[in-house]
Amino acid sequence: EAAATPKDYAFCDLLVVGAGPAGLSAAIAAAETGLDVLLVDDQPRPGGSLQWAWRSNEAAYEKFQQLLARAESLPNLRIRSGTQAAGWYPDHWVALVDAQRMTKLRARAIVVATGCFDLPAVFQNNDLPGVMLASAAARLMHCYRVRPLQRAVVLTANRAGYQTALDLMAAGTQLAAVVDLRADGESGAVLTELYKQNVPVLCGHGIYEAVPTFNKQAVKAAVVCPLDAEGQLQTEHARRFACDGVVVGVGYSANVAIAAQAGVRFRFDETIQQLVPRELPAGVFVAGRANGRFELDAQLADGTRAGLAAASHLGSHTGEIAAVPPHAGEAPSHPFPIFAHPGKKNFVDQDEDLHLADFANAHKEGYDSIQLMKRYATVGMGPSQGKLANDLAVRILARLNGASINETGTTTSRPFYQPVPMSHLAGRRFHPQRRTPLHQWHVAQDAEMFYAGAWQRPEYYRREGTSREDCILSEAENVRQRVGMIDVSTLGKLQIRGPDAARFLEAIYTGNFANQQVGRLRYGVACDETGVVIEDGIVARLAENFFYVSATSGGAAAFYREMQRWALLLGHNVTLHNATG
Repeated sequence: EAAATPKDYAFCDLLVVGAGPAGLSAAIAAAETGLDVLLVDDQPRPGGSLQWAWRSNEAAYEKFQQLLARAESLPNLRIRSGTQAAGWYPDHWVALVDAQRMTKLRARAIVVATGCFDLPAVFQNNDLPGVMLASAAARLMHCYRVRPLQRAVVLTANRAGYQTALDLMAAGTQLAAVVDLRADGESGAVLTELYKQNVPVLCGHGIYEAVPTFNKQAVKAAVVCPLDAEGQLQTEHARRFACDGVVVGVGYSANVAIAAQAGVRFRFDETIQQLVPRELPAGVFVAGRANGRFELDAQLADGTRAGLAAASHLGSHTGEIAAVPPHAGEAPSHPFPIFAHPGKKNFVDQDEDLHLADFANAHKEGYDSIQLMKRYATVGMGPSQGKLANDLAVRILARLNGASINETGTTTSRPFYQPVPMSHLAGRRFHPQRRTPLHQWHVAQDAEMFYAGAWQRPEYYRREGTSREDCILSEAENVRQRVGMIDVSTLGKLQIRGPDAARFLEAIYTGNFANQQVGRLRYGVACDETGVVIEDGIVARLAENFFYVSATSGGAAAFYREMQRWALLLGHNVTLHNATG
């Protein structure tokens, strides 16, 4: 394991986040125009969904190998695997985090090709071991050669779920049933193959409950019910299928946190049941499944489009850029894969142990805004930061409000979206260091320095064979019994000028300063609106309309901002100046 090192700094013309089909295509297209391109992906190897979702498709895997070979052949295209884009900040300043360090990257433009998360389904006991997303099952099979389950029920609402069912059988898993939330189900070769294997395919059905084993540590069966015209489960017609797990592939939730942080505005596209970009700021581009393109050819073409659009923005491409048609056909995601149950184990947010009834109760309390709901119910505030729960929460609240998802809105994404080790945030000090005129004298006296705000000040003076506590006590005794000298040059130095200077100080400090004589000092205590002391120091009147006040070393900057705020609120005719340091 690599040893931790200080933070790194890097630059590039174009940052591409996500090394799946769209990201690889975007990076290659941009690099071929001569740009310096950096491609990052949080997985150990590039490829994204080509590694697992398309792995059983030989033509797709061959295309992946071609893309990877082309990317590796371009000297101006760098690939960093195992690296997450943890946060976006103004001017395309992006925090890249790997196992070793944080890299502070400055890019001229960014392409977001981060794909989607699988959308969970809500049913009773959906938190049991053995209930897993289709992407998790696919990764176990194709990336790690692990058979996920012995006997499975597949809950789906799209063609990809049927392909997952076929992959499970190829891996040696017996299928108890394929449960399709859509009334018309699927057609074509995937359905024919399932029928050949005598797999029950139940269209227009949903899962009511995953039945736990005696110790509640695993799944032993799934209770399946037909859906009525309103999408409600008809529990009187329930069927029970023995299994040791449920694989859920009912749709997708766009992974667009970085794009949202970069200022992209989204709308909910009813035709695909997913958020897609509505408005892009300059220098930000979105491609692939995050842009609502799901077929492999469409993802590849959309990546190329985004890469060339970024190159055109940066001036390295002047040709035509082909548009990519939107997704055609059925929506890849089910609008509401959420089913009520009288029990309290149908979880919406497994991080925070929030089940469906919690949202109904919060709504009854008046929390009908997604931002208020988030804060009241704490949905999306756990370790996963809402990757799986936020989309469900918005759908639930929209239905409770009788509104559309566009009318309901979404939560706000803030860095960091992925877990970041505290060790990466620690390290060298990256703030200005201020030293007093006596700094070298303190060092010569073997002082142990510490930070008071941005200033280095002596905490105590070391003596051989004497503990820190005894050194401090002996210094205090010396000051009490003899004499001491203190260097107060680190204190904040704030100047207040103007006809209302005395009146302004009286609004912030306790005491009367209008009658203070020029050339005299007073001790002042500053309070906030509630009477809490926020600062103290010396108030000196240097002229009729000119006061000089001191503030604590660590609090001077904050207090100066507070004084500026009050000058605006009070409307006093004063000029403030921070002369500290």
